Amino acid sequence: MLHFDHTRPCHVSPSLDTLFHLPLSELAFQQLTQLAQDIQDAVFSEEHNVWSFLWGSFHFSVSRVYRHLLGSRDVHNIFKRIWKTRCQHKHIVSFWLLLKERLSTRSLLRRRGMELPSFGCVLCSCQTEESQFHLFLDCQFAQVCGNLLGLQITNSDPFQIIENFSTQLNVPFSLDIIIIMAWCIWMARNDLIFKGFAATLNSV
Repeated sequence: MLHFDHTRPCHVSPSLDTLFHLPLSELAFQQLTQLAQDIQDAVFSEEHNVWSFLWGSFHFSVSRVYRHLLGSRDVHNIFKRIWKTRCQHKHIVSFWLLLKERLSTRSLLRRRGMELPSFGCVLCSCQTEESQFHLFLDCQFAQVCGNLLGLQITNSDPFQIIENFSTQLNVPFSLDIIIIMAWCIWMARNDLIFKGFAATLNSV
């Protein structure tokens, strides 16, 4: 921020070359000239100087500084809706990680440089790399779980798929069902990898 005290006169040297001992670049000289012109054109008043913050208030707020530095961006409405469901906290956090593409699937571990005997999906026999889309939507086991609830995939966009699932379920707690289904698929996958338990519909 640039501040001028109206009680102290501000003067600019008639010759800008006398302000510096070293030669200025052409760009720096243009900027200096513009600054000098801005100072000459500045209008001062007899009122006392008052400081205000960028958000138009005289009061400092850490949260407002935080929002100003980070900026704002539009996020899908589902990120707000999942926290209003009746699911357990661990279910919601897991689903939030899924939406943010942060679940530690084998595809994500490969991108992070981890070495594994196989990066294929363990829940089906097609040996497709275990990406989030495959594990929760395209995998044979996931499709069986979806068919059990009467769900059909009609889109490739994850958020649109969730909206379509909610429409197909047509119940007030549809998002709760989707979150729990994702959790069950994830736990069936983990139980097979870490405990050797076969993934069946009964286990889900």
